[in-house]
Amino acid sequence: MTIWMPEISAGRGPIYVAIADALADDIATGKLPPRTRLPTHRELAYQLGVTVGTVTRGYAEAERRGLVYGEIGRGTFVLAGPPDPTLTIQSSAHDRDDGPINFAIDLTINFAIGEQRDQAMARTLAALSRRNDLQRYLNYHPHRGIAEHRAAAADWVNRNGLSYTAEQIIVTGGGQHAMMTVFSTLCRPGDVVLTEQLTYAGMKALANHLQIRLHGVAMDQHGLIPSALAAACRSTHARVLYCQPTIQNPTATVMPEARRREIIEVARAHGLTIVEDDVYGFLPHKTEPQISALAPDISVYLTSASKTMAPGLRVGYIGAPLRLAERLSVPVRATMWMAPPVRKPGGD
Repeated sequence: MTIWMPEISAGRGPIYVAIADALADDIATGKLPPRTRLPTHRELAYQLGVTVGTVTRGYAEAERRGLVYGEIGRGTFVLAGPPDPTLTIQSSAHDRDDGPINFAIDLTINFAIGEQRDQAMARTLAALSRRNDLQRYLNYHPHRGIAEHRAAAADWVNRNGLSYTAEQIIVTGGGQHAMMTVFSTLCRPGDVVLTEQLTYAGMKALANHLQIRLHGVAMDQHGLIPSALAAACRSTHARVLYCQPTIQNPTATVMPEARRREIIEVARAHGLTIVEDDVYGFLPHKTEPQISALAPDISVYLTSASKTMAPGLRVGYIGAPLRLAERLSVPVRATMWMAPPVRKPGGD
């Protein structure tokens, strides 16, 4: 841990802002290199003679600015700074001929990057600005989303073997909002939701917020173990399973088709609804059929544009049986009325 004392002299505003400003200054000058571990909240509060809450706000402001990041149980670390020469990604010889590309890599998040993405988004936004009917998209619309947007979403997700209609699609404000919508519909506080033994951190945060309990099910190199899932159903009486069969987060496991069919058999035997998070489903060159394609009557499908296009779009989609579609629109109405409709249907 670095012994760091920020300069928070008078005239720099609230103390927590002064702490964030001092971090920015010391990072810019190289005093605090990338991955430097900062003093604990309590230690810095003692050294400055302020409350722990003030330091917490200061670190939070610095994180909001993209200067630092926190790891539970480890501390707060400097993120910003020039590219680290020890973190080198060599591109394909067919892509570049001017040597390696250096990146400062934050492995806590992942999303699409690149100039092509930015250019495509610029073209789409420019096309949207030229529309003569923009006012239409600035009004209130159905909670599940505009019909043409739901139809475009159905076309998009169905490219991978699904068969949803526009009536089965709910548009949400991102993948996390889609998860909140689904689990607030299917669960009540105190309910148990089954997950992979190691599961997505966003699911843990959502469970805490909704006051639902997660029960991890044992995994092997092929993902969820069917016998362990059956045992968990018997011991917990859970009625919902959340899983990521394709490139599971955080293990990157891809569940083979045979295993997916076994999981479906267990789900049918125990009355489980399967919530399939397929946000990474576009990545493999050879894709296994989605659980939602193999068992659409007992599955709810989730995906978003965060990994394929840009996390700032905040666009997510739910595919569900018709019997659930209307119920799933209720949390959308309660939380944001409707997902922002100002977008170009179908995209570029």
